[in-house]
Amino acid sequence: MTIIARKQIKREKLLDQGVQMLMEQGYHGTGLKDILNTVGIPKGSFYNYFSSKEEFAAEAISHYIEPFIIRLKGHLQNP
Repeated sequence: MTIIARKQIKREKLLDQGVQMLMEQGYHGTGLKDILNTVGIPKGSFYNYFSSKEEFAAEAISHYIEPFIIRLKGHLQNP
C-alpha cells in the first residue's frame, strides 16, 4: 500500500469517527483528543489532514451528506 493510500485511509477514519462523535456529542462536546485517541492518530498528525477543528467539522459534514446527495442526483436524473 502506498503512503498516499494509507494517508487517505487515515483521513477517512478520522472523518467517519468525527461524523459519529459530532452527531452524538455535538460540535462543542466533541474534542479532537477523543477522536484522535479512538482512531489512533497522534494530535500532530491531525494537522497534516486538516488545518483546524472547524475545517475538520465542515469536511465531516460533507463526508456524511455526500452519499445522500449522490443518491438524490441519481433519482432526479432518472425519475
